[in-house]
Amino acid sequence: MDVLDKFLKQYLYKFDKGYPDINNPKDKEMLFEFADQLINEQQLNLFSDEILDNLKVDLRIDNEDFDTEKELRNILNKADNRVKEKYKLNDPEMFEKIINAVMNARLQPELLNLLRKKGYSKIILDRYATELASVFNSVADKDRDKFINYITSNKQKSFTKQPVGNIKSEIKSTGMSFEDDAVLDNLIKFTTQDEKKLGVGMGELALAMLFDNIGAAQSKGDLTLDGKEFEIKGFNAKLGRDPSSFKINADDLAKLGIKRIDGKRGSKNFTQMFVGDRDFPLNRFSDILEKLYEKAEDKNQFKQNVLNLLTSKPGPSLPENAVKYRLDQTDFTNAQNINKNIALMNFIRYAQEEGFPHFLVHDMGQSKGSNSGEYVYVSGTPEEMSDKLFDSPAYFQDVGLNNVNPRIRL
Repeated sequence: MDVLDKFLKQYLYKFDKGYPDINNPKDKEMLFEFADQLINEQQLNLFSDEILDNLKVDLRIDNEDFDTEKELRNILNKADNRVKEKYKLNDPEMFEKIINAVMNARLQPELLNLLRKKGYSKIILDRYATELASVFNSVADKDRDKFINYITSNKQKSFTKQPVGNIKSEIKSTGMSFEDDAVLDNLIKFTTQDEKKLGVGMGELALAMLFDNIGAAQSKGDLTLDGKEFEIKGFNAKLGRDPSSFKINADDLAKLGIKRIDGKRGSKNFTQMFVGDRDFPLNRFSDILEKLYEKAEDKNQFKQNVLNLLTSKPGPSLPENAVKYRLDQTDFTNAQNINKNIALMNFIRYAQEEGFPHFLVHDMGQSKGSNSGEYVYVSGTPEEMSDKLFDSPAYFQDVGLNNVNPRIRL
């Protein structure tokens, strides 16, 4: 796989448009971050299997001649000048990369067996094992051995399914702590694409590899947990559909006393939102609902108008059962409460469509932020999961006229 192909497979799906918009500051920042990450991976993965095999031929050794990193170092240090010049062994940086590459080669078949055992498609087994092996290129030899011993044992730890936790802490509780903290970070941040060209997000493969009750998805979804579908979302992830295709229409807004104006400035589309003569930002929809509810003479009719607006087709097209369920729990005197409940109506839609009974959102994937590994886990019916998410630290983008399908965050 060449560098460009790897970039296309591993990163493009993360951009809102499916490609980086260089006029968008956030996309530019993400593009540079991904490019740096890709360059680092390429620098750590300079050696193909063929080159490593040739090195062993030139050294007249095989894998049986060394068990430890120390033994391999002694062999390379004693190599003749021809071999040292050919493989740049006199360059300290190159020497270390060769050590890591050779030692790492014995990890790949164990990864292959683990991924096969976890239920991953044979179509992508070799690619996943190769890509994952690069994560361990900087790992200390004892840590690599510890990792191999863990993934080949029959005593893997089960994921605890606690409501609030930390992925890094969960992994460390298995005994998988590394001398170089970057190894654990890179393992959790590892992303790729599956055999259907769908994105495999941060945390997914790490969880599947290290916990005995988590495995590959069997039909759809990200993973399985206890044999049932398990959906994983990172920071600012979409819940299925594109919000721009499900905008709130002007007629339904008018019944609430909100005026929507759509037009063009040159070649660009624009939307404005008015209450009376006052212009409001599009993402302050929840604030406006709070103010309008306070002034509404018939509160029940106001709520009915909101229900009609959110279920209208064309329009937001949220399922009526989801809207009614969360609407009954919405405090219209609190804009934040309104925002989270509308967002959870969309979550119920997504959970119903995808059919998952397990859901986890984590804080990894921020271009700026802690990326600490914190997570919120919920399970049950779509409605039960929405109740648990409401009471959790998870939150959502601000709901707006063009976004009643907000991204989830932690």
